[in-house]
This record gives sequence, C-alpha cells and structure tokens, in this order.
Amino acid sequence: MAHQQTLKIHNIIYSLQLVRILGWGSLLLLFLVVFAFLFPISTTSTNAKDSPNYNKPAWIPSNYVSLSLGSMPAMDITPTGEGGSVGVSQASLKVSTTSNTGYKLYVSTLDHTTAMTSTDTNQSAAIASTNTIATASNLAPNTWGYTITDAVSDSTTYSPMPTTSTIAYDTAQASGEHYLSFAAKIDTSLPAGQYSNTVAISAIANPAVITGMMELTYMQDMTSSICHDTVGYDQNYNRDSNGSYIITPGSEVTKQLIDSRDGKEYWVAKLADGNCWMTQNLAYDLVKGKVLTPSDTDVTADWTVPLATENTLPTKESNPTATELRSWDLGEYVIKKPASYDKCDITSLSVGTTFDVCQNVQNVKDWVGSFVADTINEEYVAINNDSETYDAHYLLGNYYLYNTATVGTVIDKKAWYTEEAPSSICPKGWRLPSMGNASGITNSMLPNYSFYNLLLSYGYEELTGQFWQVLDGMNQNPMKMPIAATLAGYFNISEGLYRIGSSVGYWNATLDPNINYAIRTTINEGTIGITHGGQRIDNVHSVRCLAR
Repeated sequence: MAHQQTLKIHNIIYSLQLVRILGWGSLLLLFLVVFAFLFPISTTSTNAKDSPNYNKPAWIPSNYVSLSLGSMPAMDITPTGEGGSVGVSQASLKVSTTSNTGYKLYVSTLDHTTAMTSTDTNQSAAIASTNTIATASNLAPNTWGYTITDAVSDSTTYSPMPTTSTIAYDTAQASGEHYLSFAAKIDTSLPAGQYSNTVAISAIANPAVITGMMELTYMQDMTSSICHDTVGYDQNYNRDSNGSYIITPGSEVTKQLIDSRDGKEYWVAKLADGNCWMTQNLAYDLVKGKVLTPSDTDVTADWTVPLATENTLPTKESNPTATELRSWDLGEYVIKKPASYDKCDITSLSVGTTFDVCQNVQNVKDWVGSFVADTINEEYVAINNDSETYDAHYLLGNYYLYNTATVGTVIDKKAWYTEEAPSSICPKGWRLPSMGNASGITNSMLPNYSFYNLLLSYGYEELTGQFWQVLDGMNQNPMKMPIAATLAGYFNISEGLYRIGSSVGYWNATLDPNINYAIRTTINEGTIGITHGGQRIDNVHSVRCLAR
C-alpha cells in the first residue's frame, strides 16, 4: 500500500530586534523569523501536488534535518544625509542532516508581503523590499534585502524578499554554518519608529533516492533519467527505443512542481511522446541584477539579469532595440474557455490596459488554483461553495522576446536549423523545445523535434509543408488535457497585442537562417505551424519548457 505524503513541521519564533535606539530619528527594525524544520516521513514528502489518480510510490526511509540560529542579529539605524544610512544585521545559521545528498534552505515572508511596516497602526510609512540585487551601500533609500551566505562583507549582495518559498542556499554537504543577513538603507524622509516583517526559513533534506517524476518537489531536480524512469498510470513497464517507459494516451502522469527560483508552481506531465513537459506556460519574473546559475537555470554559465520583467503593456515602438532583453508579467489571468477560440486584441498597447477587457480571460488573483476546476459549459473557472477556482493549466503566464528566452546567447547567431541556443530561462533540467524544418523531417529525426513528435503521438495528421491539420476529436485538441496548450496570444512591440484566447506562439531553441528571426510554434484555429519565423526583437511570445 502506498503511503501518504506527510511532514512534521516544528515552528519556533525568534524576535530579532534592536537592543537600543540611538538618538532622535532612529529606527527600530524588528525581524520575526519562523524556522520550519521539515523532517520528511518519506522522501516523497513535498509541498507539490499530484494529479488525483496517481498511485504514489512505496515508502522510502526518512531523511532528517536540524536548523539553529546562533545569536540574535540586531539592527539600529539613525538616518543622516540625503543618500541614507545603511544598517546590516547577521546571525550564524547552523544546519545538519542525515541525508547523504545535502540540504536546501528556502526563504519567504510569512504573510506574503515584502515591506517592513510600522508597528504604529496610525503610521502608513513602510520600508519596501529591494527590487534588484545590490550591496548594502547600493540599496535604494528606504529598502531592505536579505542573503544567506558563508561570509558577510562589504561586497555581499542582498536580494529582494520573496513572498513564496524560494531557494536561498543549496549544498550537497551534510552540515554547514552559514550567515542569515539583512541589510537596509534608510533616509530622513522615513518617520522614526519600529518597522517589522516576518521571515520564514525552511531547511529541507535532499532525497536520497528518486526513481521517477512523481517523487520530485522542485523543477530543478528533474533529469533525463528521472523522466525516462517515470511510469504511466497504466503501470506499463515497456521502454521505447530511447529507454523511456512508454506512456500511452490516457495513462499520463502529472504533478505540480515548484520552481526554486521564485516559488511558483507548474503542472508538468510525462506525455505520450516519452518526454516530460510543462503543461502550463512559464511565468518566471526576471529580477535585475540577479545572477542565474547552472544550479537553478538552464544556462551553461552564470548570467546576470540586465532588465527586470515589466508589469505593464508598453507603448508602441517603431524601431525596437535589437539587444534589449525584455519580458512581461501582465498579471494572474486564465483563459476561461480554452477551446473556444474567442479572440481578443489589444492593439493600442497603452500603458495601464489590462486583460480585463477580454471576455474570455479571467483575473484570478486571490482565487484558488486546481488541477481541473469545476466547469460550467466548459468554462474552466467556477464559483462553488463560495470558493473561486480555476484550472491552473490555463494561466497565461509571461511573455518574452526571443533574445530574453535564450538569455542573450544567440543575439548575433543564425543557422540553417542545425544549431540551437545553448541556454534558456527555463529551470535547470528543462529546455526550450527543438523544432527544425518540418518539410525535411524524417522518421529517424522525430525524437529531436519536440512539438512535431508530441502531436504525432496524439494522432495528429502530417500534411506537406509547414502545417498540420488539427483533427476532430476531444483527445486531439491541443487546448485540452493532457497537452493544455494555453492560447495566450502574442504581441508585437511595434503593433499591438493580438488574439488572446485564439492563438499562441511558443519560442523554441532551433535557430533560423535569418539573423533577424527565430523559430516558433504557432497554434490557432485549425492549424499548427511548427516552423513559423518570428522577429526576435519585435515578436513577444510564451515559453513552454520540456525536460532535458
């Protein structure tokens, strides 16, 4: 009998506070730290969600982890001068585990807010989280940040406070001593007083044995062997020519995994082509100054993010800049009727315009995401028993220029479908799909062409040239499960945002022979184009990753 996933969580609250106030105008900064010691009963213990019909694997021996804070960090700041005064606090953080593969430390604010607010309820002033990676001296006035590091110095950089559990430290060692450090810069415009927030730190032992996707918690733990060794719901143990256990249509297994970079959750599935796919669009927000490394991102070398993800539609630009690495997070919206092809264009691209103008798009901020929301007339959002729910597969996600999706690695490169971008913004262990020239594909090449192979495995009919005809039948509609293509539309910086609810473009890694273009897969009413060209510096598309 399979064991349910269980966690023992011990919470200890420490009040980290000043021991003195220095002079008029000084600030007392209060940090409440909740330590979550997570002792898995099973190495399959996770915060990720499984699909409802999966038989969980058998019990595996436990790993344990301990976490202690050596002293109480203190911070007092007396603002002077226009530039602001800096305060830094730090405390020794000791961790040990029985796991022979080490542990990870995760950080978030407990109440999902990032500002330090005044303890005086009559005072509305606040200290905002930094929105860039910066040293203490380079923080913007009246902001704060955190780090967990092995040593603290003037060159130590501090990160924005995450609102969801985000990896802050990862090691294969069984024990270690680190430093939990906070920094703030305060100027004289902030009223004196006491300011606080609550920070949660979790230590999780790395699992010793993983035999398939259903035992993962984080996107970054995926490997090709784990995907290959994932067995379908029908428990078919036959392998294909690539060594992957065969998944037949209808036996797909799926699970919601966490991106350790920001704590966002994504539904992923092993599909009938033998590959593990994200079955919802990527929604990773880039933070200016943050260093993405091969330990958390699909990059071959460290990459420092040059531009933060934007949160409003841009105004039209007749001549976009070729080297800009821009991306957009336009809010938490979901397609209500994924298969309806209900088109909505927002061609004005005026700042402040939101998707609320589209009837087939629902703002689901503060709603409850689910595996499959209860539906009304195939509407994948619903209100039942006063609970507003939506199917998380159909979140629109973020939009990226091609050079952003490939983290600037191919700005000046082109190739006749024989070369791929070496890096992407996908999580570690995942990549952009491959495509190539559809008209030249042979059967022996099919495993290398991601969407082509996927759709063939679900009964799509190959036509000559660059298009496939979408066949009739529920299981052959790419907007429905298990593929769950999300019709997020697309936009041109020079023209506008088009066809939300009726079309989608997905960037892939295969290079185009024209240096100004990149290959994308487009899905719309009746056709799927697998080698459409899109302008790298103007077209803005979605990203769907699959496991390496």
